[in-house]
Amino acid sequence: MQADETIKPDLHPEELARLQAFHLAVWRGEAGGQIPVLCHPAESVIFRSSGLSWPKILTDMDSMLDFALHTVHFHLKVKDDFLPVVRPEYGMYAIASALGVDFSRLLDNPRVHIQPVLSRADMEELEKPDVRTAGILPRLFETTEFFLRHAPAGVRVGPADFQSPYNTAYYLRGDDLLLDFYDCPELVHRLLDVVTDTYIEAARIQNALLPENELWAPYRGTTGLFSARLTQCHLQLISADMYRKFVLPYDSRIAEELGPVHIHLCGQSLHLIDALLAIPDMVGFEYDFHEIPTAAVAPKIADRAVQLRQGAVATDYTGNPRKDLLQKAKVATVEELLARELDHPGSRVILDLINLPDVDTGRRLYRSLRTRKGGAMIEGRSPVHCRATHGRMHSHGSARSGAA
Repeated sequence: MQADETIKPDLHPEELARLQAFHLAVWRGEAGGQIPVLCHPAESVIFRSSGLSWPKILTDMDSMLDFALHTVHFHLKVKDDFLPVVRPEYGMYAIASALGVDFSRLLDNPRVHIQPVLSRADMEELEKPDVRTAGILPRLFETTEFFLRHAPAGVRVGPADFQSPYNTAYYLRGDDLLLDFYDCPELVHRLLDVVTDTYIEAARIQNALLPENELWAPYRGTTGLFSARLTQCHLQLISADMYRKFVLPYDSRIAEELGPVHIHLCGQSLHLIDALLAIPDMVGFEYDFHEIPTAAVAPKIADRAVQLRQGAVATDYTGNPRKDLLQKAKVATVEELLARELDHPGSRVILDLINLPDVDTGRRLYRSLRTRKGGAMIEGRSPVHCRATHGRMHSHGSARSGAA
């Protein structure tokens, strides 16, 4: 952020409460058809505005918080329906790092895939680690406490991304996991069992650090009625029957031990919806609506699960326009595509637009969609009070130091 940019005064508590009440009403099916619209920047936009890099973010807690606050700042300038929230961001391998992945290999980007680390012999010997000392997890817990101390007033701290038992097993074994289902199913169950135990203990430790009302703050800026988020980026690689046989018992255990769960899906996962609905207390989905047809899934989940739509339709991950999606849908603008999609909403919908290239695009989409489909904006809302220092954002009155 440029040094001459300023961020307006604190969000007033009553305005935050009103915005939170709107999100909760959607999750409870009591919003009268109104749809929150969240306009998320492409990550490249935040790297440019903050001047930070992954190695700096991952080794300095102060920089990690500053990076997260630049994302909050983007939303506050757009004036969308985003609840200000930050979280410790250690990528996809937090749980995997406790089970053998060397996190130092991920400092350039914690979201890239690396060579799997476990052999079948390793799977036979695998035991649950000491979660308080294993991998990056101690640092993650410390970062959670750091964020709670130093996040500006009005900005909530949410839980980290612990992925899911299946995702972490996939990171540990890679594509060989798909062969393991057939060649050594007992080892797959052993692996998933250990990963699940590790996930549950790590989540309990972090949840104990967070105030009770912070547990409902996933990083995408909504308030949901769930206790755990299961990130299922690779689940589309298996059949529904395979999911029921191998994965469902472990997802269900997380729901039974931690409480209601929310599912993030990637890719064309429509074939898994019925199987996922078998998870006890499964209250919501997050998915790309151009990958999973709304008309097909809404009747199945309208009375049970919240539809959190992650609509990557405006730009790709670098901020470039996705004209191919518009051409395929035979529409001229993103607004037309989104408005048509929302002609078949479930009773509980949050429209989640990602990878936007700039604030002006976010404002345009937000205003257009709010007008067309009844999204709600809290008028007169003031952004979080921070100041710009050396190109980074700092909350007033805090002296922060989180270097490794």
